[in-house]
Amino acid sequence: MCLTLPSLELLLNRIRKAELQNLAELLLTQRMFETFSSKSKMVDYRAAIMKRAGNNKLVRAKLKRYLYSHVTTTATDTRNLLGVNVRFFNKIQNLGLICAAYAEKNPFGSGEVKYFTYADIVKCYENAVFKAEKAHYDATHAKNQQRAKKAAETKFAQTKAIIDNLDIRVQKVKSAKLFKNALDSKLKFETEKYYERMPERMDWELPTLQDLQNAPVADQNRWVDNYIRHQLTNYDDIDIEGLVGVHQMYAADLRAKMTAKIRQVYPFYRMDTYVQNYLER
Repeated sequence: MCLTLPSLELLLNRIRKAELQNLAELLLTQRMFETFSSKSKMVDYRAAIMKRAGNNKLVRAKLKRYLYSHVTTTATDTRNLLGVNVRFFNKIQNLGLICAAYAEKNPFGSGEVKYFTYADIVKCYENAVFKAEKAHYDATHAKNQQRAKKAAETKFAQTKAIIDNLDIRVQKVKSAKLFKNALDSKLKFETEKYYERMPERMDWELPTLQDLQNAPVADQNRWVDNYIRHQLTNYDDIDIEGLVGVHQMYAADLRAKMTAKIRQVYPFYRMDTYVQNYLER
């Protein structure tokens, strides 16, 4: 495995040797040269800022933060570079294989935010102790992944068996009555929703039965389908939430099983044909 670093490879050799002040001068010079290169006059920004930094704690602190923002990375990114989890990362820190170069108070919560230099990451990665520990970690991680995969497959199979054995019951209602029942159910639903959201309803007007009767045919077909599924079957009573894989299997298994069962009683279900076949428009 090869350790992939951000695009700071040209800087790594300097990081290994440079002291804070010297590296800060280098970074500031590079950054300011880009800023002022398009101007006619030359500005010795490095000399000015370093002179101020020598006598100003605030500037010195900002300079240090600027430095570490360029040559360090967070604990999360360090773990990702090394390819380890939190537990293993804490272990190698306890072994002294890598230490934070800089820490500051977390502005968004308790504790500290730690920063690690890329040089120390490389040094840790090339350490013989780390390589031995990482090899053991990778082997254990691979075994755990295999066990987790096998357990998930077993639970997936159990969930599919439960779905396959579900007892789906469909109540028979005369097709001629379906439309009226579906509109009444839709109106009841909209009324309940309207009064639940009274403070938010603003310009939203409660629909009337006539509004529903004059609605587009596609909407009316959908309302009939919803009425059949939610009011004429035990669909809403099926409790399989929380089973492993249930969301992945919903469309392929449960929904298909429900559709097939309903179509034995209502052949037009989810076919967008009810209104045209059973109502005079």
